[in-house]
Amino acid sequence: MATITTISFESLRKILGHDEPERDFIVQQFDIKNAPYLEPCRIEAYFIAFLQKGELLVESDLVSYQLKAPAVFVMAPSVLRKFVHASGNFKSQVVFFKKSFFLENLSDANYLDRYAFFYNRGNHYFNLNTEQTETILQYFEIIKKQAGKDNAYSNHIIRNLVQIILWEIAVANTAAKPSISFSHKQVIVSAFKSNLEAHFKTARKVSFYASLQNLTSKYFSESIRQQTGKTAGELIDERVILEAKAILQNKDLTITQAADILGFADPSGFGKYFRNLTGHSPLQYRKEIFG
Repeated sequence: MATITTISFESLRKILGHDEPERDFIVQQFDIKNAPYLEPCRIEAYFIAFLQKGELLVESDLVSYQLKAPAVFVMAPSVLRKFVHASGNFKSQVVFFKKSFFLENLSDANYLDRYAFFYNRGNHYFNLNTEQTETILQYFEIIKKQAGKDNAYSNHIIRNLVQIILWEIAVANTAAKPSISFSHKQVIVSAFKSNLEAHFKTARKVSFYASLQNLTSKYFSESIRQQTGKTAGELIDERVILEAKAILQNKDLTITQAADILGFADPSGFGKYFRNLTGHSPLQYRKEIFG
């Protein structure tokens, strides 16, 4: 059954015309001729993009944003994205990379989770001043040159430049500063986010996610609320509703099929759940979207 597409790293490499199977990163320049117009999808890669020229209309988790150069924007694999429109003078340089590539020399598997801007809707992009633009451009030019080399150090250089760019984003934007270290409760939240991505279609009970970390539901719930300001139940519901809305925007799928994809026993149960959380039935939501 058709659902929201997740593009694997290998498929992304083929789409972009890269044939370096041993590399876990891709360096790509986009302009109006090869602008990445894709249907709403997820990509099994993190990316950092430098918008050098023009404007770009992007959807992130179904919310639209108009980006204007110069700017950087970033996304994690879990973010549902769609590139809607680019201006005629659009030009962007992008680094896609696997989590394993970035973490190769790090012992902290949750390190990238410290950078909330990879995940937070509305906080994926940052405008740059003249000095920041010149600095980021230099980093991307070095990355592009290193990507064309085949030596023992090019991967290390690119990996470290990606880290430096993340630091530059954090320094330039107070709200984007990462945590220096993860507390135990932050680790719980990080694991919960990963588990939620893996199981939200089949599990909507807080107790299930608590059990995956061998925690009591009470301690688990308190940890999530203290770190995020929301309950675990609210985050579960938000994730399910986001997916439901994205699926309902696919005209080829019936509401019955949408309910099945999301693990509901029947369309009635799905409809009640959707209405309770959005104030609209799935059919009403579709009418609002398509008229």
